[in-house]
Amino acid sequence: MPAETCANEQCKPDLRNVSSPLHKLRFHDLRHHAVTELAESQASEQTILSIAGHVSPRMLAHYSHVRLEAKRRAVDVLSQGVMAQTTLRMAHFHRRKIGKSLRRLVGLG
Repeated sequence: MPAETCANEQCKPDLRNVSSPLHKLRFHDLRHHAVTELAESQASEQTILSIAGHVSPRMLAHYSHVRLEAKRRAVDVLSQGVMAQTTLRMAHFHRRKIGKSLRRLVGLG
């Protein structure tokens, strides 16, 4: 622990109860946070492995902690993609159906 009192002869405050808000932060915590941020930013697995110095996807899984908000965003993106694909399929189906009806109507089908 650093000196318990100020080194200046004039002051002498008691520093035993003073602590930094970062006093429990470890470098290792920053590593986990950085890998999580990279994963959530859509960086490729190979890129994250390279930056973090991991040699296996298993270690990457151990170090990345995908947050709930990131999971929600991913599900929203997936959901929008599914809706878009469904809409396109329905439009294609109805266009074919209308086309057949029109061809029959004019005597071509």
